[in-house]
Amino acid sequence: MTKTDLVELLKKEFTNAKGNIDIYGLDFGEFEGNLNLGGMKLKGDIHQSLHKNKGNVHQSQHSNEGKIFQGLHKNKGNVHQSQHSNEGLIFQSHHKNTGDVDQNEHKNTGDVYQNEHKNTGDVYQSLHCNGGKIRQGFHKNKGNIYQNRHSNEGCILQDEHQNKGGVIN
Repeated sequence: MTKTDLVELLKKEFTNAKGNIDIYGLDFGEFEGNLNLGGMKLKGDIHQSLHKNKGNVHQSQHSNEGKIFQGLHKNKGNVHQSQHSNEGLIFQSHHKNTGDVDQNEHKNTGDVYQNEHKNTGDVYQSLHCNGGKIRQGFHKNKGNIYQNRHSNEGCILQDEHQNKGGVIN
């Protein structure tokens, strides 16, 4: 079966009453390899939720015209997000990370909201180019925060943080 055949099978067999492809709840629990999802093209939304994995999550080189919502993540390992290009708003909230968080080389024309994160490891944010405003608030971090080499047209609002580590700009 080719990938084109798989796309046609998914459209035919897994389209729900609302006209959406629904493959929610696939159980790869016994599979020891990696799951590669990338290069998808879609006119509608992409919904990802309730993933449980022991390995890493890699997200990079996304190009989005709509809004991005990321919330309620709990990560024991490191989080890497890089080379995203977004035209809409970005909402990231209520994350709990015990590893490091690395967000770099993002280009956003919309506003970015990052709220209520709890990080045990270090947070690295660098090489961002933002057209809208950035709001980061209500974070509780035990590690250091490193922010450098940003180019922003909008304002940056950082409020009500509780950091045990240093903030290095």
